[in-house]
Amino acid sequence: MADNTEYSIIIPVYNGEKTLHELYSRIIGVFSGISEKIEFVLVDDCSHDGSWNVMKDLRSQDERVKIR
Repeated sequence: MADNTEYSIIIPVYNGEKTLHELYSRIIGVFSGISEKIEFVLVDDCSHDGSWNVMKDLRSQDERVKIR
C-alpha cells in the first residue's frame, strides 16, 4: 500500500491529557479544507498524567494518529 500522506503533524505531548482531544479537533477542522491526507505523530514527552491513554484513544478512533 502506498503512503498517500501529504502532511505530517508532529506534536510533543507533555501532560496534555485535558487538551489533546481539543487540539486534535481543531487541527482536523483546519485541515478539512486543505487535505485529508494527513498524519498525526503524537510523541509522549514523559508525561505524568493520563496523556498516554488519551493518545491511545485518539489512535483507536483515527488510523492517521501514530503514537510514540
